[in-house]
Amino acid sequence: MNSFPIPRWYAVAGRVLRSVARAIGSPRVAAWPASDAGPVWIHAASLGEIKGAIRLAEAIADHASVVATSTTSAGLAKLRRELPRARSGLLPLDERSVVDSFLDAVRPSCAVFLEAEAWPATLAALSERWIPVAFAAFRDGPASIARWNRFSLLFPGWTDSVHTVWTGDPGRVAAVSDLGFRDVRPGTSLKWAGIPACPSDPSATRSAAISIHTRDLPVLPKLVAHWPGTGWLWYPRRLSLRIPLRLLARALGLRIVDRPSPDPGEVWIAPRFGMVAQTLPVCRRAWVSAGHDLEEPRILGVAEVFAGDPPLRAASAQDAPEAVLRQILSWAVSVRK
Repeated sequence: MNSFPIPRWYAVAGRVLRSVARAIGSPRVAAWPASDAGPVWIHAASLGEIKGAIRLAEAIADHASVVATSTTSAGLAKLRRELPRARSGLLPLDERSVVDSFLDAVRPSCAVFLEAEAWPATLAALSERWIPVAFAAFRDGPASIARWNRFSLLFPGWTDSVHTVWTGDPGRVAAVSDLGFRDVRPGTSLKWAGIPACPSDPSATRSAAISIHTRDLPVLPKLVAHWPGTGWLWYPRRLSLRIPLRLLARALGLRIVDRPSPDPGEVWIAPRFGMVAQTLPVCRRAWVSAGHDLEEPRILGVAEVFAGDPPLRAASAQDAPEAVLRQILSWAVSVRK
């Protein structure tokens, strides 16, 4: 592994944030207690990614100790609730002295970051210590690849600090390799590893559109026209845009309703996050926006899952999450030796 230079502007900004964080008593600059060397460090940003982190940590815990971190307090609460065997805390602030203090105390043998968590100072410190780093369920949709390319312009050479990457979509190995990673393997979401799918409800009559970005809004009228006999549930990616999205949807001729039981041709827009599990099981089919989890609707009992424009039936990953989890477990065990 090779380290990469941290730009001066980023280092200065980090020191300023460190001073502010210490002044307000932020836990992201708090000292970690010293531990025996060798735990596997697993990090995920928030609640969605934490599901995969928990599945991975449960598998690794039989082979090695685990330290788990989250970027958000909600994610940390879930870690502590569902991973009592692991030491957990908030991700240390991405400033070199804070990161060094964390690594000196925890002494991880390797690190696994889920989805879209790339912290330059942390990656540089891990690389300089020759601590192997892997990315799992890497965000690899077209928009994410564009963001990673912009990230590489700010932090050239950062991909050299990463040992292995498992993609989020098994068909995106080439796109991820083009970012400069040396070892890219087909992967998938780990959220549903080991979780059996709910049986489909034969009486389900509605349809759903999941994680629609603003750019995907023009697809929704096509979906409604393609399957005119059902009402639609729409789970927008950014709830902060819910009101303008409603206006845009109406401008496109969609009939927007406020009840989660729309009649044929009507569309309900979820008013908050966390409503997928309680509303999606009433749907016969689901269309999933590019770069998002195709397995979630299947796990919740949706019989038919589609993607793309025009919508095409998506193949099930079946046992792919379990297989990828076993690969990451094998990697973590091997690099610890």
